[in-house]
Amino acid sequence: MDEVNFGLAEGDEIEIQSTFCQSVRRTSQKVLFSDVTTDETYRDHPIAAKFGIVRYASIPIHRSDGTFFGTLCAIDTVPRDVQNPRAVAMLEMFAETIGRGRETGERLEAQERLVEYEREMARA
Repeated sequence: MDEVNFGLAEGDEIEIQSTFCQSVRRTSQKVLFSDVTTDETYRDHPIAAKFGIVRYASIPIHRSDGTFFGTLCAIDTVPRDVQNPRAVAMLEMFAETIGRGRETGERLEAQERLVEYEREMARA
C-alpha cells in the first residue's frame, strides 16, 4: 500500500541496491536526515529525489547474536526532526524490541516443532 503517495503500484519494486536500507544493511549504521534539502550526505540521493523523500530514518534490526535481520524505517515527505536524541532513542528501542520479538517467535516455533516431533516419537 502506497499511503505516502510515492507513485508505486501494486507489484512495483525498487532496486534494492539503490535504497537507504541497503546502506544500513551493508554498514549496520543508522541513516537519519530531517530535511534532505539541507543534508550534505543525502541531498542528491536518487531515491530521495525519485520518491520525494524529505525526512528519513532507518535503524538496523539485529538478533541477539548480532546477525542482521532488517531495518526499521520512517519515511515522510515533510521535514521533521528525526535526529532529536529522544526520537533516535525511541527508534532504537523499537528496533531492539522487534529483533528480540522476532527471535522469541523463532524460538517458540522451534519449540513447537520439537514438541510435535516428541509426540510423533511417543506414538511410534
